[in-house]
Amino acid sequence: LILSIIALGTIIFIKNPKDTPTTKILAIGNSITNHGKCDYWWGNWGMAASKEQNDYKHRLLKKRGIEKVDFVFLADWEKFPNKRREILSYLDIYLKENYDYVIIQLGENVADSPSLEQDTTELINYVKEKNNNPQIIIVGNFWKNDKFDKIKNKVAQKTHSSYFDLKEIQDNEKYYHKIGQKVYGEDGKQHKITLGPVANHPNDRAMKYIADKIYKEIK
Repeated sequence: LILSIIALGTIIFIKNPKDTPTTKILAIGNSITNHGKCDYWWGNWGMAASKEQNDYKHRLLKKRGIEKVDFVFLADWEKFPNKRREILSYLDIYLKENYDYVIIQLGENVADSPSLEQDTTELINYVKEKNNNPQIIIVGNFWKNDKFDKIKNKVAQKTHSSYFDLKEIQDNEKYYHKIGQKVYGEDGKQHKITLGPVANHPNDRAMKYIADKIYKEIK
């Protein structure tokens, strides 16, 4: 919406503040959030979106009010439970900027870990302390794991964070790729998915679902 005000014979156009994107988001996640280019993945965005603009981060950027979406690839936190406290310091360089929301999209690569509840709580408290207490949004597991989802929900309640599950799209073939399907790479060419672990990631429909669920928590 553009408003016009006449002042001293001059028409001054003022943009409605509601039209100016102001919300800053940091996404902390695994390959669903972002995966670098390698011999089996051809871009630098969320696996396995067909194009950069189709992963959940870039879909969020298209939504009203979102100024920026930064990300941190933190799969090491999932894979090395004995080093999780040490790994938190990896976030320091990113947490220098104040964010309104921080998305926690982790868990798919976690082996059964008795310390997961405590470690997730420490992760969230660390982010809040280092980043001026942003609102935390915890994303449920894309790969079905009821135990971990219960832990995430419990941690969300303890830390006054938001949480949503992905049960509606878990184990639903409409939201997964298939071997042989094609995606675009940074080179602008199409590439065929040949590995099951890649095909097991969210397709464009799933990425849209995740972005919409996050945005609902923001609104």
